[in-house]
Amino acid sequence: MNTPEVVLIFPRENSVADNNTYRENANAISIDSAVTVRNNYEIYREPLGLESIAAYLRSNNYPVKMFFCSFSEVTDESILEYIKAHEVILVGISVLFDRHLEYAIEISKKISKINVPIFLGGPLVSFVAEKILNYANWISGIFIGEGEQTVYEVVDSIARKEDWRKIKGLCYINDNGEVYFNPPMEKVDLDKLPNPSRDFIREAKSLGYEIKVASIYTSRGCAEACTFCTGNQFTKLTNGKVWRGRSPFVVINEIEELIKLYGISYFYICDDNFFGYGKNAKQRILKMMSLIKERNIKAKFHFEMRVDMIDKQLLETCKESGFTDILLGIESGVQSMLDRWKKGITVEENLRAIKLVKSCGLNLKAGFILFDEVTTLEELTENLEFVLKTGLNTPEFVFDIFNPLQIFVNSSIQQNGNYKIFPGAEVKNKTKRDVIQMVAYDYTIRDIRVAIFWEAIKGIVNELNYYFNYYILSYLNQNRKSLPKIQIKEYLRKFNRMYNDLGDILLDISFFTIDRVSSDCNKKLVIKLVKEYYFTIEKKYFKESIIKDLLAIGAKRN
Repeated sequence: MNTPEVVLIFPRENSVADNNTYRENANAISIDSAVTVRNNYEIYREPLGLESIAAYLRSNNYPVKMFFCSFSEVTDESILEYIKAHEVILVGISVLFDRHLEYAIEISKKISKINVPIFLGGPLVSFVAEKILNYANWISGIFIGEGEQTVYEVVDSIARKEDWRKIKGLCYINDNGEVYFNPPMEKVDLDKLPNPSRDFIREAKSLGYEIKVASIYTSRGCAEACTFCTGNQFTKLTNGKVWRGRSPFVVINEIEELIKLYGISYFYICDDNFFGYGKNAKQRILKMMSLIKERNIKAKFHFEMRVDMIDKQLLETCKESGFTDILLGIESGVQSMLDRWKKGITVEENLRAIKLVKSCGLNLKAGFILFDEVTTLEELTENLEFVLKTGLNTPEFVFDIFNPLQIFVNSSIQQNGNYKIFPGAEVKNKTKRDVIQMVAYDYTIRDIRVAIFWEAIKGIVNELNYYFNYYILSYLNQNRKSLPKIQIKEYLRKFNRMYNDLGDILLDISFFTIDRVSSDCNKKLVIKLVKEYYFTIEKKYFKESIIKDLLAIGAKRN
């Protein structure tokens, strides 16, 4: 008889809808394109939560098979065949955000024909559990909030042929056909959890990918009140302290292990707030830094902080320990916008933090929102002037500046606002259309000048983001053996020259567009003028255009 085991699936990404953010317009990213371009820690997504659940199950003697569908080698057929050939007692599918939901629904429906319990979990489905269960009645239940303890108890109950529906942290359809939520599960002691399994890294390396980046967490939870975020809402779904930190020794031991086992050289810290809370918060960080130095750990780190929680000593100590890249939650350079979103900071604190980070020699990335539903052209202009003044428009991160407010499911702004579901009527694929109508919220920009501004530049921003961060380098790498090296070198010279100027180019186009909409609100005319202006800029770098010059490399061989 086969040993009972659990299958955990991390879905591939599918684009959801054009809901006014460039990220949603760009193509969904696969591991192939992410690793081909570079070890980009943002598009390279290691499912740390799912790996933590796998480790917890294995520590309790339940074998786990994980499928990472972002790998092209993983097909629906391979998943189905595995489940049929093994004694699988539960299939769990992780849904971090909207791009995962369409595939999660599709693959779960196929798996349902095998007659095995299917559960979904993750932040997004925790917030829309009722909608999903009413839509996909083949799903047995949904894990709400942090999953380790709930998943283990459900698996253990199924293995023992006991009723799993009494377990905390679950949502399911009861005998009356109604969606029922059990009481929340208690938060677990993070230091008592095993380190996350690293199936993703092992699988990637076995397939020939050069993986140098690993995700890691040192804490969980967020106690802030930012209205646009869901991190502060997700932590409420499980009972216990809002924020918990791992012991510095536990964290550094895991880092050492990942370097030794997998040759990891860059760590992406996934904490909502790396600094944390409480009287010992800063000491916890300083202890981690001292352990890194004591053990002579040679690695680089990305971390995220609030602007009102940093100081010179802390940043200098972090830099000395390899913490080279910091994301600050700046969000805006306009006080009225910060107040609207309940950030609890001032523009002056933002300016101080930016100056401090730069003086300490760290690479700065800004969490930034360009505008929201009620932003005026005057606020938009002030926001862009702030970007120019502070130099946030670096080539590496300039696209993050062009990020309008996105309405996330269950954020305070979505709960308290009157936002409409994105219609999705033009989408032909039924599952995609249904997903859009479950999770995608839209709004109308009230200031017509801001609306025309965004209509005029978002296509340019989307295109440049896709070309410079994904497509071109991936294309050249995949075709490097068949294209003339001299012509590739010449193209890359032009490519790099424009890349180095991207920050100035996009701000130049933005201010040009603001000037146009300030004097004329004829949308068609403004869009036409902005496109023409952009093409004059592009011609300064390329003979024809970015793409035409790229395709001409191969054409010259004939």
